[in-house]
Amino acid sequence: MAGSIDSFIDRRSDVSRIAEVGKLLIAISILRAERKSNLYLNTNIADPRIDLPTLGNTWIDRFFRILTTNIKKDEIEKIGEEIAIICFNYDRCLEFYLIDALRQSYSIAYQESHKIIYNMDIIHPYGSLGELPENPAISSGGETVRFGGDDFSRTNPWPVSNRIKTYTEQIAEQNMLIRIENAVRDAKQIVFLGFSFQPQNMELLAVGEKLSIDKHVFATGKGVTRHGINEIKSRILSLYAGGEELNKKWMDFVNIDSGTECNDLLIDHFLNLSAA
Repeated sequence: MAGSIDSFIDRRSDVSRIAEVGKLLIAISILRAERKSNLYLNTNIADPRIDLPTLGNTWIDRFFRILTTNIKKDEIEKIGEEIAIICFNYDRCLEFYLIDALRQSYSIAYQESHKIIYNMDIIHPYGSLGELPENPAISSGGETVRFGGDDFSRTNPWPVSNRIKTYTEQIAEQNMLIRIENAVRDAKQIVFLGFSFQPQNMELLAVGEKLSIDKHVFATGKGVTRHGINEIKSRILSLYAGGEELNKKWMDFVNIDSGTECNDLLIDHFLNLSAA
């Protein structure tokens, strides 16, 4: 038995048809989930927008607040310059929310907001359903599929399913691995939100040449035991720390908030993260 459809596809990479059908099912499931989410826009009305107040108590809203702290309108092109996001999910919820929240908060055109967000260093190691269109109400077609897709009788999921990658496929993409390594190596602070710390994902995050400079790390640890916290700390430090001595020395720089969910962590460490 495999722990997920991703693991099953990777395990049976010897049968190409399994990967093709499996990715197709993932694409269909993600589009349906996007369509059912609170972010999905009613494009039957003029100027459709996300209802931001209904999402005010979510981690994604808190992250947007951190991202835009002390940013004036004439500085909005600087948003996201100092961060990299490594997202192991296939969906585009993060990008979609940030684009619409940015255009509403600063009263700018959707196209301008779209450009700013996609200039950020957002990495999907296992691929995604592709870049969102510059018009949120546009019909699916060509290289872009709008958030949630169109009516499924008019949406062809095959093209977007080809953008989904298995672990084996991903480790062969050197450009992606370099981007990930640079992001981890250059970060002063690292935040893990809802991350499971599975070995294959940790391997993708590992820095080739270990470092002698410490990093401050914050991670959610909902459901993690006291013994599990020490193991997670060791796994995190093994990504970049140069040797066992530094692992012990830097252990206190890794904060695992046991029982904490994503929104709570961002609230608790708001000052640390917004000042980064």
